[in-house]
Amino acid sequence: MTPRLGIDLGVRELKIVQGGGRRWTRQAGTPLADGASEDGATMPRLSAALRSAIGEWDGKATVARVAIADDGVAFRDFSLPRMADGELAAAVAYEGRRLVPIDANELYYAWHAQRVPTGYAIYLVAARRDMIDAVQNAVSAAGFQVERIDLKPLAMSRGMGASDGLVLEW
Repeated sequence: MTPRLGIDLGVRELKIVQGGGRRWTRQAGTPLADGASEDGATMPRLSAALRSAIGEWDGKATVARVAIADDGVAFRDFSLPRMADGELAAAVAYEGRRLVPIDANELYYAWHAQRVPTGYAIYLVAARRDMIDAVQNAVSAAGFQVERIDLKPLAMSRGMGASDGLVLEW
């Protein structure tokens, strides 16, 4: 398995693990200096903090999965009636624009639909484009390819392979 970095990007701290398969091979953490993260939007100093935290690692990991805090992110749960599968994406986009009062051009949307007896239960996440783009750019500038950016609780759940249950961070 290709070694990967797991990056936990908090508002005040950066935590990193390197692993492959079912094993962590390295870990590091560093506080973030003022200005590394500002109003949820990551600043260019993050690249330097990331490179500094991993220091002299072997450099085998080139791919990163990033977990971000929920600052600058909106969540919406809503229902949609039964419809043709081909219409679902357009209906979710319409409801997303209606339920999140921010210009749709300033957001990235991700969603999950679950079939229920009356139609669909939708879980929608809307994240500010400037924040996601800044994270992408900072991690790329540090020399890593971003494979996935996820909210911290969802990243923890996916990392554990949990298909149902409750994941908490204290």
